[in-house]
Amino acid sequence: MKRIVQASIAAALSLAALPAVAADLGNGHWGRGSIKDDHAAAPSQASTCYYRADVGTSFSNNPNLRWTAFTGTTLDERVTNTSMANTWTGGVGVGCGSGSRGFRYEAMLGYHGQRGINGTTSPFDDDGGAPLGGPNVAEPHKIHSAVTSYTGMVNGYFDLGNMRGFVPYVGAGVGLAYHQMDDYTYSVGGARPYRVTGDNDLTLAWSVMAGVGYQVSDRAILDIGYRYLDLGRAATGRADPNSFTPSKLSVDDMTAHEFKIGLRYHMGGNCCGAAQYAPMK
Repeated sequence: MKRIVQASIAAALSLAALPAVAADLGNGHWGRGSIKDDHAAAPSQASTCYYRADVGTSFSNNPNLRWTAFTGTTLDERVTNTSMANTWTGGVGVGCGSGSRGFRYEAMLGYHGQRGINGTTSPFDDDGGAPLGGPNVAEPHKIHSAVTSYTGMVNGYFDLGNMRGFVPYVGAGVGLAYHQMDDYTYSVGGARPYRVTGDNDLTLAWSVMAGVGYQVSDRAILDIGYRYLDLGRAATGRADPNSFTPSKLSVDDMTAHEFKIGLRYHMGGNCCGAAQYAPMK
C-alpha cells in the first residue's frame, strides 16, 4: 500500500511539472513546428537616407560677355546680341531626410551639356589702330564659343508635409562649378575667323529649388522639380595662334532655369542615426 501511495504522489508531481516543461520547450526549437520557423527575420524597413538620380532640360539665360582686345592699349568691350544655347542636365547623389515633413540634405554631382555662346562686339575705334595682325577694330566682331560645366552641390530642402500622397518641397544649394570653355572665334564680315584658345575655370555656384515628391513604392519616390541655377563665370585664354593678339572672352555670369524629373530610392535598414522612414501614404 505504501508503495502505491508513493507511486501515485510521484505521478502527480510529474503531471504538475508538464506545463512548465512544455513552456520551456515552446521557447526552444521543438515548440516551433519546423526548422524554417526558427529566427524569423523582421521585414526590412526603408530608411530616411536615399540615393537619387535626375535628368532634365536647362534653359539658359543670355549671359553678359566681355571681349578684351589689344590695340596698343587693352580694351574691354561689352558684347551685344548675346545668346547661350539650351542643353540637357543630369545628376546623381545621396541624401538623408526626416520623412514627409522636415529638413532633408543632399550631396549631388551634376553635368550640364555643351552650350553654344554667340555675340557681337560694339563698333569702337580708339586711335584708328587694329589688333596686331587682326581686323579693323572699328568694325563689330562676331564671336562664337561654347562651354561645358560640371557641378558639385550641397543642397538643403524642407518637405512641407503629405498632401494626399504628394509632398511639396522648397530648397537651396551651394557648391562649385567647373567650366570647360572651348576655343572661341571672332571675325569681321567675310574675313577668315581668328581663333583664341579656350580655358578651364572653377567658380562658386548656387541654386534655389521647388518641387514635389510622390511615393511610387515602399522605397521609391518620384521627384519632379524646378531649379534656378547660377553657375558663376568662365573665360577663355588669351593666346591667338593666328595673330598673337592677347584677346580674351569672359562670361561674367551663367544662369539657367531647369526642369528635372528623378527618382529617390531609400536604403534598407536605418542610416545616419535617423528614424525609420515615414511613408507618405
